[in-house]
Amino acid sequence: MIEIDHVTKRFADYVAVADADFSIASGEFFSMLGPSGCGKTTTLRMIAGFESPTEGAIRLEGVDVSRVPPHKRNVNTVFQHYALFPHMTVWDNVAYGPRSAKKDKAEIKRSVDELLDIVRLTDFAKRKPGQLSGGQQQRVALARALVNYPSALLLDEPLGALDLKLRHAMQFELKRIQREVGITFIY
Repeated sequence: MIEIDHVTKRFADYVAVADADFSIASGEFFSMLGPSGCGKTTTLRMIAGFESPTEGAIRLEGVDVSRVPPHKRNVNTVFQHYALFPHMTVWDNVAYGPRSAKKDKAEIKRSVDELLDIVRLTDFAKRKPGQLSGGQQQRVALARALVNYPSALLLDEPLGALDLKLRHAMQFELKRIQREVGITFIY
C-alpha cells in the first residue's frame, strides 16, 4: 500500500528524516513512535505531498508519488487542529469534500450519513462545531477526512488538543473507526 523507500529529507543542513525504509500494508493501523523532532510529522507530510523527499521514493499503491502534488494523491490528513468550518453544520462540514468534487447529491447524502453513523454523530448533524466537545469535533474531522474513502488516512497528533481521559477514549474510537471503514491509518 505505502512504501517509504530509503527516504531522506533535508532542510538546508538539518536532516529531518534519515534513510527511512519501511512499508505499510493495506488496511493496517500503523503507528510511528519516537521523541519530538525525530521526523514523524515530516514523514507524514512527505506521504501527503506537502514536502518532497530529498532522496528516495514514496510509493502509494505501487506508484511513485514523490513529486506528485497533494491534491492528486489518494490520501487525507487529520491534523491536531481540526480546521472545521465554524459557520457550517456538522453535516455540511463532512459533505464539503464530496460537494467540492461535484459528486452526485444522492451519493453525497449516502456517504455523509454513513460516516456520521460510523463516528456516532448522527444526532449532532445539524449542530455547528462550536456546539460540540473536543472529542466530537475530532470525530467530525475524521468523518470529513474519510468521506471520500481515501486509500490512507494520515493522523498527525489528532489527539494532542484533548485532555488525557478523552485522549485515551479516542484512541479506542480511532481503532474502532479504522476497523469499520477498513482504510489504512497512519498515526
